[in-house]
Amino acid sequence: MSDFGDSEPEDAWHPDDPIPEQLDNIRRRIILLVAAARDGRWEDREEIRTRDIDEDLLFVIERILSG
Repeated sequence: MSDFGDSEPEDAWHPDDPIPEQLDNIRRRIILLVAAARDGRWEDREEIRTRDIDEDLLFVIERILSG
């Protein structure tokens, strides 16, 4: 789902990955976003990462709810 491919591990995503791994990727991306905001370096990458987090979190929720 990430627009960055596998260039950074936290942006790597595959729909068949185990749910804990997907949640850990989302957690690491949030940490990167907090650091970027704190450092005042919010750029296109952070905007895309934010969108991807939203999409990926919804995907994981749907996966959990579907059993």
